[in-house]
Amino acid sequence: MNRIIISPVIWSLLLQATLSGCQEKVQASQNLVETQTTEKEHLAKINGVCFVAPAKAITTTEMGCVDSVSANWVCLMPYAFTPKNEAKVLWNHKWQWWGEKREGFIETIKLAQQLNKKIMVKPHLWIGHGEFTGNLKFDTEQKWSSWERDYAKYVLDCAHIADSLKAEIFCFGTELKTPINERTAFWLELIDSIRVRFSGKITYAANWDNFEQIPFWNKLDFIGVDAYFPLTSKINPSKEELAESWKPWSQKLQNLSKKHDRKILFTEFGYRSIQNNLEAPYEYAKSAEYHLEAQSVALNALFTHTWNQDWMAGGFLWKWYANHQKQHFANNDYSPQNKPAQQIIRQYYSTH
Repeated sequence: MNRIIISPVIWSLLLQATLSGCQEKVQASQNLVETQTTEKEHLAKINGVCFVAPAKAITTTEMGCVDSVSANWVCLMPYAFTPKNEAKVLWNHKWQWWGEKREGFIETIKLAQQLNKKIMVKPHLWIGHGEFTGNLKFDTEQKWSSWERDYAKYVLDCAHIADSLKAEIFCFGTELKTPINERTAFWLELIDSIRVRFSGKITYAANWDNFEQIPFWNKLDFIGVDAYFPLTSKINPSKEELAESWKPWSQKLQNLSKKHDRKILFTEFGYRSIQNNLEAPYEYAKSAEYHLEAQSVALNALFTHTWNQDWMAGGFLWKWYANHQKQHFANNDYSPQNKPAQQIIRQYYSTH
């Protein structure tokens, strides 16, 4: 066999060409991975839980229980309070639960991030005696202005904290129908102020009965809806009946998404583990027979008729407690913890 002698110059050129080709392949491979990762992140659903503010300090163990449903997002809700007939907003007082106050709120964000969870911060308002926030109203300009100053201070403080800890989404209000209808200018100003303080995505949680009437969806990044849609009064509806019940709501959501070029985010969704839980899912005090399967059926229908839609960004399950092991079958609350419905949620969250 004849030996081929290659000069050092040619050998050097060949080596450079080979190395260059390898580098190009490596770079192309990296670019492909980055593109695929970006696309995957873009397409991934927001599979979240509304994490109830703990009464006492918790650790990553209590936060980690959200992995039992494969949740990749956590919604944290630092509550504030408006006493009945008082034009004020109280937040970060010593009598509040640990997770509702500033210190606990900050620590809970950090715990969730340690477990690689993305964060939506959603300030919640509690009206004295548990009255519906959507009916909040004052009879003088002075009272409205006083309440608005307090609310803005509360929300902007939460937005600043959320931004400093790099939370991904900020939801600046929940089910405030009358204040938004009657005082729209205040909310438009508030949105602009939030944009200055928070660099992530912004949304608002509209109640199921007026999400089409919100005047500022075009200023936000998601159309937020608390999805407690009344579907049927039947005790054991068939799959076909549930599909028909979901159709008008799905069409409304699709139309609104298309109109504003924004995806729909279920800022809250859930059903109690009681019979007839589809007639008025928003009624917490409703008395009905305890029923585990009804909760599973209702959640499965919601996922089936919304989660794969192009207009759907995902959502946050209402609700999830830190004391996971203490939640049990006898609890007819919205929480699916340690109930059969937990497996329904895990199935959808782990595959979307």
